[in-house]
Amino acid sequence: MEDEEPPVRARLPRDLCKRQIAEATLTRKLLKFLIIENADDEKKWKDLLMPLLCEYYSTVNQYIQLLLEIFISAERDAEDPEILKIEFKYVDIIKSQTSLMLINDHDLLRKHRISLTVH
Repeated sequence: MEDEEPPVRARLPRDLCKRQIAEATLTRKLLKFLIIENADDEKKWKDLLMPLLCEYYSTVNQYIQLLLEIFISAERDAEDPEILKIEFKYVDIIKSQTSLMLINDHDLLRKHRISLTVH
């Protein structure tokens, strides 16, 4: 049996991962508030605000879960313990989730004039 090569890994600073979890958690809270506030308004379902909010909430929630999994289980760099070593498949998933969130955020602002930016 041939020896398997270890998977190639990307480097992710732990601090960046923590900040992304915190920012995404805040966004999720804002989305939850908007969902609760608009859920009873049939017009909001027809103008597609509610489906967009629900999709956005789901994407953010999956992103948070992924980052938490990475933060908890990723291998640490031997030379710098503040760096997480993650498989490239996770990098692709993070990029996909981020792209979806950016699209949802853009649609929310452009189509419904709602910004989740905290000032």
